[in-house]
Amino acid sequence: MMADPEVNAIFCARGGYGSARILPYIDLNLFSRNPKIILGFSDITILLLCILKSANIVTFHGPMVSKLGSNCHAQNIKCLIKILSNTKTVNLSDYIPADYSIDVFRHGQGSGFLVGGCLSLLQTCLGTDLNIDLKGKILFWEEVGEKVYRLDRMIEHLYRAGCFKELSGMIIGKLSLCFSDRKNDKQRFFQLLSKYFGEYKYPILYNVPIGHTILQMTLPEGSYCQIDTTGPNIIIKKQHALENLDISSTIF
Repeated sequence: MMADPEVNAIFCARGGYGSARILPYIDLNLFSRNPKIILGFSDITILLLCILKSANIVTFHGPMVSKLGSNCHAQNIKCLIKILSNTKTVNLSDYIPADYSIDVFRHGQGSGFLVGGCLSLLQTCLGTDLNIDLKGKILFWEEVGEKVYRLDRMIEHLYRAGCFKELSGMIIGKLSLCFSDRKNDKQRFFQLLSKYFGEYKYPILYNVPIGHTILQMTLPEGSYCQIDTTGPNIIIKKQHALENLDISSTIF
C-alpha cells in the first residue's frame, strides 16, 4: 500500500489497542520514499509519532473512518478538508462554532512544531525509541474516560521526565468522560494544572476540541503552529513534504 503510487492517503478505521505491536513489521523507509497522508488518533498516536520521527513526514491527528459517518459534525469535515488541502495557513479557530468555549489556563503567544496525541500513549513513549524531543515544540494532548487520579499519575510521569520544561506552548483537549460532577473532578483537575504547569510561562489552552470528542479538529503532527490566546487562535503553517499533495477534492 505504501509503495502504490495510486494510494495518496491512509485513513485508519478506528483506534483501540496494540498499534505499537505492528511497528517492527513496518518498513519506515517506504514512508520517506512515498509520502502519504496518514490520519488517525487515540491508539494511532504511536503510529503517527513513529512515522513523524523516523520518516520525517507530517502525520495527521484527526477523525478516523469510524468517525466520518452520517453523525459526524459538519465542522469536522470542513476542518479536515482545509488541513488536507494545499492552503498554506489554516486558523483552526475558524472551524470552531461560536457557542463552543476554549478555556485559557495561561495567556500569551507561542510558536513551534506541533506534536502530541493521546496522553496515555505519550506516556508509553517515554524511555523508548519513540520518545519525541519536545524542546521548543507545541505539545497537544487529550484523553477519554480516565479518572482524575490516573490523569495525575500520567502527567506527573511526564513532568518528572522533564517533558514540559522547554515547550513553546500547550494545547489540552476536551478530556471527554474524565470528570464526574459529584466529585468536583474539574476543580481537582485545574489544581493539577496549577501543580504541574504553574512554574512555566508558555501559553496553555484547555478544552480544545481534539481527539475523543464529537466536535473534532484535525492537527498535523510536525507542522509549524502558532498559539495566540487572545483569540484564542491556533494557526497552522503548513511547511511539510505533503503540502502539495491536495487530495481533499478527490476524497470528499
